[in-house]
Amino acid sequence: MLIVFLGSEYQSIPSILPKVEIDKPHAVIIAQHGVYQLNNILQELDDRHDIVIHALKRDLQAAGLLANFAEHDRVNIIDFEEFVRLSTQHSPCITLQ
Repeated sequence: MLIVFLGSEYQSIPSILPKVEIDKPHAVIIAQHGVYQLNNILQELDDRHDIVIHALKRDLQAAGLLANFAEHDRVNIIDFEEFVRLSTQHSPCITLQ
């Protein structure tokens, strides 16, 4: 499952995700205004090691947060082309606005 988080209530992410499945990792892409909630999202999902967290580079740059997460071990910073690739590969894909 893929969740694209654009800045709504980050607390809703854990309840949407299926149970832990180590052999089938899930992904969350943080974009647009969602980047301002990235620290909170990391805390919410701290115990879920089956989730890959991506953040859109252009949105982190626009928010002045790129340096804060550039070396973070749980955040994969991706460009827009990678975002498109990931969003077309995952099913289902849920967008939280």
